[in-house]
Amino acid sequence: MGKKEKKETKAPPSDVFDTLTVDANQAATCVLMLDSPEEDVLAKSCEALYKFVEKGEDNKKVLLDLGAVEHFLRLLQHDDRIVRRNACMVFGLMTSHGDVRKMLRKREEVIPCMINLMSPEEDTLCHEFSAMALNNMATDYTSKVVIFNHEGMEALIRGMSESDPDVQRNSVEAISSLLQDYQARAGIRELSGIAPILDLTKSEYPVIQELALVALERVTQDAENRAVFREIDGLTQMVQFIGNSEYKDLHVLAVIVLSNCLEDIESVEAIKDSGGLSKLVAYITDVPPPEDEGDKKKAGGKDKKGGKSGKEGKPKSGKGKGDDKKAKVEETEHVPTLPDVKQHAAKAIGRAAKSTENKKVLHEAEVEKMFIHLFSHEDVKVQAAAVEALGIMAEFGLSRDSIIGWEGMEPLVKMLKREDQPELLEAATLALANLTNGSANNVHEIVNLGGIDSLISLLSYNKDTVISNTCVILTNMSTHEEVRVAIQKAGIIHSILHPLQSSNCDVQAKAAMTVAAFVIDSELRTEFRTNGGLELLVSMLQSADHAVRRNSSWAVSICAVDEPTATVVASLGGIETLQAIQMSSTRKNAYTEAALDRLLKPQPLR
Repeated sequence: MGKKEKKETKAPPSDVFDTLTVDANQAATCVLMLDSPEEDVLAKSCEALYKFVEKGEDNKKVLLDLGAVEHFLRLLQHDDRIVRRNACMVFGLMTSHGDVRKMLRKREEVIPCMINLMSPEEDTLCHEFSAMALNNMATDYTSKVVIFNHEGMEALIRGMSESDPDVQRNSVEAISSLLQDYQARAGIRELSGIAPILDLTKSEYPVIQELALVALERVTQDAENRAVFREIDGLTQMVQFIGNSEYKDLHVLAVIVLSNCLEDIESVEAIKDSGGLSKLVAYITDVPPPEDEGDKKKAGGKDKKGGKSGKEGKPKSGKGKGDDKKAKVEETEHVPTLPDVKQHAAKAIGRAAKSTENKKVLHEAEVEKMFIHLFSHEDVKVQAAAVEALGIMAEFGLSRDSIIGWEGMEPLVKMLKREDQPELLEAATLALANLTNGSANNVHEIVNLGGIDSLISLLSYNKDTVISNTCVILTNMSTHEEVRVAIQKAGIIHSILHPLQSSNCDVQAKAAMTVAAFVIDSELRTEFRTNGGLELLVSMLQSADHAVRRNSSWAVSICAVDEPTATVVASLGGIETLQAIQMSSTRKNAYTEAALDRLLKPQPLR
């Protein structure tokens, strides 16, 4: 698990007796020996019980039932350092048992005692096992509060900065548990504890790196902590971490930390200005990252005449050509990031893009290119995440105009045929809904790529969000007459009847808007009327959903511009329904009023 082995360092010094091997029957005798006035007996008894407890959870319960915990609590405050240390080792292990923790929560002196054993004067093993005990106790919310109120976090922060990896591990894991509480997230900042956590991401032990990243994920949920994280160059370090292929199993956690940070416009601007965003995009798209300006200047200086020459230009002793070649390979070789990392990175940038200010900064960094590049990835989850993020960016006008130039429309239209992948299809239709909003170029690109037939077929798909998004796309496309005619020929009127019958209110509301967008043509109104569409619209007027009533009222008002359609609506009870709505102070709206006026006074559309 990446931890150092503990052998001689774990065992207390041999003072008087040889190490005891204890079984369940002998454990009771050892517990009785904990009452001995002799320090050597106490130390050896604790050592033997430590080995007994190490064997399994059942043995911890045996000691609890024998009343050993009371003895350990007393020995934790013993004057002899070896006795304290050995008692702390057994006690730390025992706190992993639920029944032991339940009993300890009733004792007010337990947590303060553990925190005292984290003091600099105590042995390293005391620090390790007291931090372990605090970590185990921190699984309970009330214990978290007690640890925090007794300045336990300060002691644990010191533990993270110690050289012993086991102390570091237990300390950062305990802090990670405490950080689940908002009060601790503020406290870690006030105690300058964020930098020590960040330093542990450079540990040679993967388990410590993982725990540090989990802690940072919780730290960066707080806006003020994110500001501190920026100040200590945490963003750059996270990008560098992702760029290190040795840490590939932990890259997802680093991306999640960045995701939290990128909620702030300050972080987005900082990572862009530092070159970190372009590097992150390069890592995710599996291309060599751009060279830093500082590196370029150094490289340029070496090539220039008058630069370093002679002895200064030669390799130092011990470095031969083979070493230089190896170093060059390490600098240029880039190992592809894992699919999970790509997926989370796309989601992270998409999450950041929900802010209008962030969209502008991200667009300037051309992140849309990264998403389009990921469209061709073999993992469908990566594709879906990239499409979803691009859809969010497409809410920004400049992004909508650029995506077609970066050849992003064609793969999106092709995804409309991926009916075997509902998540991907949902993301693709949402992206196209945003891309067709007010963009004539994107609308005509869908037509040129043969996307109309695919859209029409999706109106009967088995996922409501896909149908809703498709209705929005078709509504956006209807504003162009020649496109509207093409969609009519593809069978829009017959196909739109299916979503009008949906039990999902959002689908019904979006479908009603699509009807209103297309029945402005007399031929389509007639087709809609003869296919039973009016019956569906009139029934939707009675919906309890405001959006459904509003949109169906608008569709009725468009349909009723000619007398034959208005007559059918009236015969279906449409007038009475609209009048009832208008009499309600909570259900009436401007659209029902317009529909009622149109039915009573049919007049052509202008």
